[in-house]
Order: sequence, then structure tokens, then C-alpha cells
Amino acid sequence: MTNIYLGKDIKLLDGDIQFSTGQDFKVVSEENNLAQAIESKLRTIKGEYLLNSEYGSELNSDLGLPSTDFILSGVRGHIVETLNQDPRVKEFSIIHMDSDNSKIIVSLSITPITTNKSFNMVFPYYLEV
Repeated sequence: MTNIYLGKDIKLLDGDIQFSTGQDFKVVSEENNLAQAIESKLRTIKGEYLLNSEYGSELNSDLGLPSTDFILSGVRGHIVETLNQDPRVKEFSIIHMDSDNSKIIVSLSITPITTNKSFNMVFPYYLEV
């Protein structure tokens, strides 16, 4: 049975709607929907969505900057702030952050509010514009 609290939505891949072979929308639900929603919120500039100016994150403030310890700390802070705002997230941890000059790979462990079972997700954040 689908967990209504974690929801379901149209499946996106790199921001593009995904279709089945019958040209119907593909759907994500439960933990997969939560992971997709988190990634979408992290990639949306706070204030960009006109219907909810508080939706999004401030990760864009680090675009174009070199990957330094200071920038990694800022990215970590923006991710923590964003995840703390999602009522479906009971707890989370940043397992690992790896960077090069153009991107930061963030590995997260997330426990939804409806279960004690956590899931992992990887979020690539690109520093280049």
C-alpha cells in the first residue's frame, strides 16, 4: 500500500517528465518521491517559484566559486537548512561530501517521518554555471 504522507508525483529525470512506453506519465511514490522532492527543492533557487517564495534553497549562492573548504561548509549548511524544512524528513545525515573543481557529490542518509527505515541518495551539485 502506498504511503500517502510521502506522496506520489510525476517522475522527473534531470527536470524532464518521464513517460512509459504507452506514453503515459511515469510515477514515483513513497521514498522515491521524497528523494525526488528533496532534489527538486535543492535545485530550485529560493524565491524562484512564484506561488511559494519560500520554496527552494540558497545553493545557487555558491555557483561559479571554486570548491574550497569554505564553499563545502556553505553547501553543507544550505542542504541542512533545506532538509530541516521538510516535514516528511524525520532525520538525516550527510554521509560524505566529495569535490573537484566543478562539482560536489553529496551522499545523504534520510529517514522519513513515517518509518524508521532510512534510505540513501546521492546529490550532485555543479559549481559551474
